[in-house]
Amino acid sequence: MIGLGVNDDNLAAAALYLRLGYQETGCHYLDRYDYVDTDGTIRQAADPTRFLVKTLNVAAP
Repeated sequence: MIGLGVNDDNLAAAALYLRLGYQETGCHYLDRYDYVDTDGTIRQAADPTRFLVKTLNVAAP
């Protein structure tokens, strides 16, 4: 199984992942991260995110 987080506001990306076989888990969280702005100042951000999963098919050897 593989999982990924997609920003709640990124509807196009979520739709793509769902078409590719990912499924909603119902898990929502804040994706927190740091970034450096154009002035060189370290800023913090938190984006509402939903977690999607996909079952991988593994062929037996």
